[in-house]
Amino acid sequence: MLTSGPRAAVVLAATTDNDSTAGACGLGGTLLVIFSLIAIIVSNPIKPVGHKEGWFKLKGCSRDLLATLPQGRPSV
Repeated sequence: MLTSGPRAAVVLAATTDNDSTAGACGLGGTLLVIFSLIAIIVSNPIKPVGHKEGWFKLKGCSRDLLATLPQGRPSV
């Protein structure tokens, strides 16, 4: 269901008579998405560095963040 106003979906479309321009825009957009995903994955500051018996070691987080994480094993 499409609505109007602030919740409306924004659709951007490029119209052109030249197919090479449309292809270049499509290729550029695809490459932009791929490089953006790679940049997000590489720049993630918190990384798991180890796993043993259901416990994870995290690298790159502060003690304040660790204090907000749940402690102990979850009940199943």
